[in-house]
Amino acid sequence: FSPMAASLQRFRLRASVRPRLPYIPRRTHAYCVAARTQASCVAARATVLALAAGAWRHRKQPALCEPPPPPPPLPPLETALAPVASEQPLPLARRLARVAFYALRAAYLWLVFSPLLLSSPLAFWQKRFPQLEEVWWSWCIATLERTGALAIKLAQWASSRPDLFSSRVCGRLQHLQDHTQPHSLEATEAALDAAFGPGWRSVLRIAPHPVGSGCIAQVHRGELLRDGEWGPVAVKVLHPQVGRYIRADGALLRLVCGGLQRLPRVRWLNPGGMSEEFTEMLLRQLDLRSEADNLRRFRANFARAGGGAPPVDFPDPVGGYVARPALCRVVRGEVGGGPEGEAFP
Repeated sequence: FSPMAASLQRFRLRASVRPRLPYIPRRTHAYCVAARTQASCVAARATVLALAAGAWRHRKQPALCEPPPPPPPLPPLETALAPVASEQPLPLARRLARVAFYALRAAYLWLVFSPLLLSSPLAFWQKRFPQLEEVWWSWCIATLERTGALAIKLAQWASSRPDLFSSRVCGRLQHLQDHTQPHSLEATEAALDAAFGPGWRSVLRIAPHPVGSGCIAQVHRGELLRDGEWGPVAVKVLHPQVGRYIRADGALLRLVCGGLQRLPRVRWLNPGGMSEEFTEMLLRQLDLRSEADNLRRFRANFARAGGGAPPVDFPDPVGGYVARPALCRVVRGEVGGGPEGEAFP
């Protein structure tokens, strides 16, 4: 064999052993190369746009408004070091009396709610014992009305959260929205004496029965003598001793939530912070002067509203008849509620 014939024989042997690859036409191969090149260009453009957007987002913003005014000067050292009246330590006798009152309040709440909690399965046996369910819910509503403003406010909050409680529970607790246990007419007159002095009876007349009663205050229909004429007013009066019971119940609630704060699975809910915020919200409602200021602000803001919007009217607090425990508001028309045909004393 010649050398060329031997080389051709070896090439044939290698070609027979080498695996055969699928045949790709030349035009298809060109299309693949073009698509790969186009994808690389698109990726490069997207990267450039992302970098440009990041640089634009973190650019230095120009000053669009004037710099804030300088802070007010610090008070003198004597004023800064003077103790606040509310932060002064209470005498030992008052502190002991407060602790005793909190202990008695805790014992009372334990005695009232323990039977209610132990018998709570009756509220979920409506198919077997429907009459017992009605009795249990009536007992629950009456107990909440007697325990004070904080428990009633918690029930009112629960009645407005169908996302957390069933519709049946929310419907049962809706009774406490505006139908709580009212206080007596004597307590209302005592609050008006403390707010406006004993001479209010010559210019103000109130109905014996309230229009509605909430967890903190109740509202009476009234008539006020102004410019020689009697006009309809709504008289709002705080319940007696409501602030004392809110502070006691708030302290007990913070104590219970402080214990729950130690549980690992409950700690992230921050029950201690929620209890403090809830108690502070109730304590801010004890001053009806804040409500009068808010009503005046609403009236001023909506008086300037334009654009063809329908008028919105808010009650107008009567000057000289705004105090911490009582408030008189001028209303448009007749104050609803109360017995029909009820006369003023």
